[in-house]
Amino acid sequence: MRQLPNVLTLIRICLVVPVAWELQAEHYRNAIGLFLIAGMTDALDGFLARRFDWRSRFGAMADPLADKLLLVTTFVILALSGKVPMWLMWLALARDLWIITGTLMYRLWTGHFEIQPSLWGKLSTFFQIAYLASIIVQGAGLPLSDVWIRVLMWAVTALAGVSALDYTLRWWIRGRREKEAAR
Repeated sequence: MRQLPNVLTLIRICLVVPVAWELQAEHYRNAIGLFLIAGMTDALDGFLARRFDWRSRFGAMADPLADKLLLVTTFVILALSGKVPMWLMWLALARDLWIITGTLMYRLWTGHFEIQPSLWGKLSTFFQIAYLASIIVQGAGLPLSDVWIRVLMWAVTALAGVSALDYTLRWWIRGRREKEAAR
């Protein structure tokens, strides 16, 4: 049972291809089911890892990568099909690239890195999932308010900036402390 969170993460990674396939084919009713299952595996693996202390180094690295793979793939396909504004796709990609680059730079600067998602990062991911799921639901022809989608879009926009800034400040402060402590 201890590996269950890792199995759920691997399931999420495996769901990326079917989600992409269904989105590309504009089979939004199929895509929403797969996308929501993938989103639920994200919530469940994190809950299980924390609740039962089933954390692992693999999970700490694979979980955020699985999220990024699902979200980036979905953003790109929906932006190319005109369902998501291109600027929002580029913003989401830039945020992720910034965080990945920052993580690597932090590791080079301090010699190690422990992955610790921030509250702002978790909120950003949650709202990206909610926004993309809403776009897919609307694409499936199910009733969903344009106002709701616009609110989610602006929440994704704001949280992308806030979370990128939060990670940057955390790395800088933590890196400075570690460098000073090493002297």
